Amino acid sequence: MLTATRGHRSGESQNGGGDLGIPRLNRALLVGLTLLACAGLARVAVSAVQGNALYQLSLPLLQRPECRTHTASMVLSVTKTEPRVGEAITVTVQLNNEGCVALGLPLYRLWWENAEPGSISSSPPPLEIVHYLAVPPGGYDEAEFVLRAVAAGEATFYASTSFEVHLGYPGPAYWGACTAPPLTIAIQP
Repeated sequence: MLTATRGHRSGESQNGGGDLGIPRLNRALLVGLTLLACAGLARVAVSAVQGNALYQLSLPLLQRPECRTHTASMVLSVTKTEPRVGEAITVTVQLNNEGCVALGLPLYRLWWENAEPGSISSSPPPLEIVHYLAVPPGGYDEAEFVLRAVAAGEATFYASTSFEVHLGYPGPAYWGACTAPPLTIAIQP
């Protein structure tokens, strides 16, 4: 809310009234004060006198929830829980931003353990994917890994994601991480 009103200096007569704005205030000063108020850093009240009129500018302090950390979760899913040998398997890693700050530059990692050695082959490597974006509060992002089942047996997938967390711009910032619960599939002959 931005208000500009004209008042009176004590002991002087009133020439009309109403909302007239603030004449001739230094624009740089006004912009600077507005930015301070909008950033929630200060309560701003400015007065200026011109002739026998007193002009006042009032910018209330904006209330924003304080956010000191991130909250995130991950989900790991596959297209088929019982693929056949030779079939492609798409493993999806989903990062859910459940907090109040954006999560930037998520780096997804996928690895697995085989009950039978060599039952999974990656196509194509690598097993890391970076997304050059920010996941907003309440949003999510996904990375897909395409693998191939090459031998019968069980395979258990694991995933993690690291990301940068900015608690304001340009900072402070720190690196956060999240892991998904493991997921096991059974590859059929």
